[in-house]
Amino acid sequence: MEMKNLNCPNCGVKLEIEDGVEAFFCRYCGCNVIADEHSNVAYKARIKAKETGHKERLQDKKNAQDYSVWKTYKNLFWFSFFLTLLILPGILYLTDGYYAQEPNTGLLSDETVTISKVPSGYFFDGPGTEKALIFYPGAKVEYTAYACLMKELARHGVDSYLVKMPLNLAIFGKNKAENILKSSHYKNWYLGGHSLGGAMIADYAARHPAEIRGLVLLGAYSAKDLSATNLAVLTIYGSEDNVLNKEKLVAGRALLPAGSK
Repeated sequence: MEMKNLNCPNCGVKLEIEDGVEAFFCRYCGCNVIADEHSNVAYKARIKAKETGHKERLQDKKNAQDYSVWKTYKNLFWFSFFLTLLILPGILYLTDGYYAQEPNTGLLSDETVTISKVPSGYFFDGPGTEKALIFYPGAKVEYTAYACLMKELARHGVDSYLVKMPLNLAIFGKNKAENILKSSHYKNWYLGGHSLGGAMIADYAARHPAEIRGLVLLGAYSAKDLSATNLAVLTIYGSEDNVLNKEKLVAGRALLPAGSK
């Protein structure tokens, strides 16, 4: 009896049947197999369909992964874009400042004044022994731009501490005077500051009036009430100063002690 081979169109197992059998059930999966010349064709067609379906699923998976990666990069782009919009104005603001002229002779010691670098900034040590000034710089102004002024004060008997501020903004270091007051011993302490530095040093003075004798506001005004203190307050400003808010300067006089100049 002649035998012939064919593959089950459902499970793909190779089967051997007697020639002449028209139909039978696959002993592996139970599929009803038609034993004619089309059975192998049907099997190949089913395999082809499975392969095609598998490729389509792989492609769909790849497309989903590609979309996920694209979406991630898109989100990162917009996050970076908006972060730049938020940070850039601040960077431009901080870099557009005022700087000391070079060479800065105010930082050079001479026979009268010894200038040294200290943790808070620079110390100008002149012939005086009883008076000292702690000075805060203005906003966005390089603190060494005030070196010549501090040197002249020291030359005339008022030793001076020129304080370096984070990002050249005294609002981030308004309590820096505290360590200087604790680490140095002078009979008479004075505080001073320019513009924003003046406002911040006035804020410190309002909280520690018993520690100091006087306050110097250079192109600045106090936002804190000092009227009940015994501080001697001197305000100096230029008539052509277009940065100083003159209205607030005038209104701020009511916050100063009686006799302030």
